[in-house]
Amino acid sequence: MLRILIFLALVFILGIGFAWIADNPGLVTVTLPKQGGETAGQEITVSLMVAVVAFVSLVATIMILWSMIMTIWRSPEIFSRWRIGRRKDRGYEALSRGMIAAAAGDAASARKLTKESNKLLADEP
Repeated sequence: MLRILIFLALVFILGIGFAWIADNPGLVTVTLPKQGGETAGQEITVSLMVAVVAFVSLVATIMILWSMIMTIWRSPEIFSRWRIGRRKDRGYEALSRGMIAAAAGDAASARKLTKESNKLLADEP
């Protein structure tokens, strides 16, 4: 509940900020230097709202790209954890089936499943 309230407060604050920027128009001028050392260069002039939207879009794009790069970078670790978890799950399943087989009196199946669970759960107590 607290997270929802914090989220709604942030959305409200962002809305007020963008409304203020829309109500107070201004211009942002960026002067780029010319090649060759001359001081006067090309000027780019945009409204304040366009500059803010461009900045927010640039930050969002960088965040998405960073997230994608980090996911690709960590994919071997993620895959390894998934495989270890799957192996444990299969081992516990074999252990459970072996205990059921032992309770049912099926000794051959219980021995087979015990070997399988020992192989899969070698690191577990």
